[in-house]
Amino acid sequence: MGFDLIQSLAVYSIGWLALFALSRAFRLKERGISVGLFYLSYRTKAFNSLLEAISRRGSKLWRAFFNSGAALGIGMMAFIIYRLAMNARLLAHRAEGADRVTILVPGITVGFESLPYLLLAIAVLVVSHEASHGIASLLEGVKPKSVGAFLAYLIPGAFVELDEKELSGLSWRPKLRIFAAGSSMNVCLALVFLILLSNFPATIYPLYSTEPSGVLVTGIVEGGPAKEAGIRSWDVIFSINGTRVWDPSALRSYLSMAKPGSVLVTRTDRGDFPIVAKAHPLNSSRATMGIYPFPFFEPRVPFAPKELPYRLLMAENWLFMVLLNVALINMLPLYPLDGDRYLDALLDAMGIRRRRGIRIAASIACAGLLFANLALSYINFGPFKF
Repeated sequence: MGFDLIQSLAVYSIGWLALFALSRAFRLKERGISVGLFYLSYRTKAFNSLLEAISRRGSKLWRAFFNSGAALGIGMMAFIIYRLAMNARLLAHRAEGADRVTILVPGITVGFESLPYLLLAIAVLVVSHEASHGIASLLEGVKPKSVGAFLAYLIPGAFVELDEKELSGLSWRPKLRIFAAGSSMNVCLALVFLILLSNFPATIYPLYSTEPSGVLVTGIVEGGPAKEAGIRSWDVIFSINGTRVWDPSALRSYLSMAKPGSVLVTRTDRGDFPIVAKAHPLNSSRATMGIYPFPFFEPRVPFAPKELPYRLLMAENWLFMVLLNVALINMLPLYPLDGDRYLDALLDAMGIRRRRGIRIAASIACAGLLFANLALSYINFGPFKF
């Protein structure tokens, strides 16, 4: 972490402290603004009417969706418990196929270059999640007390505050619909972004050509050959030693035949650069240029930036990853997640009266599963940053 970053975070933290002091001086809480140390929230009833209008429009479709979500909740809960249990077993045996499990923390597990994509994904996640809870509750006759937004240091979010007395008076069926609503919406949106990822050229048409015509340099390895030769991020590589490279696959194919120490005359959109190839860190017999490549899609219109397709792909990938994984984790029967209250309604549907002990046992077991995955991932893979 560089000095500039530490300095920026220090200034940002001082700003938070000043905001905390000002909130006390000007009594911002009376206006619905609550400020704590590195936490700010805003509550209002202004958006209640918006949620009510949305719930009235297409109410039959919404009911069908939330009924499907209530049933889907069982599958999500069973899947995430099974997946975490199997992954913990694979991690414990250091077997192939084990997934790395980590908590997304800006600056620690998420690099600051990826932070804008994470914040976008979190914003879409929480707004869609909480709005779904609000719409589902309105359809069941439970009006939200307030709708709000918050900022926890760097992380934005939103919430819908429900009337717990009215909610507790509902039967198990509407409760299942309400508690599964947020994760169901997040899974549906994740599938939308998966479709966009699977058909990525279609998402950039007609602003860009759908066939790559070069290699876009999205990053430079510090101390690598490209850095030493003067190649910069967002340069476009068209050919090497007169051989046309249409995409990263063609680049890798050419480099597989090149030897470390060979001169690669690289034609880019900024001119020609002679690059002296070095040995690949994982295979000393292979040559490397020291770049992070991405297909270059030529803009069809003059105002379209050449790096936009890469940024769109990264955004879609983060949105899919965050929406799907958080939706599934949220359905764990672990307090205070939605899965805990969903389990309570499910047990009520089964006629079980003494549900508190089962919920506590489920929370302890799921907390243990999560901790095992996090700890074993760290032991097996070490610290990791997206």
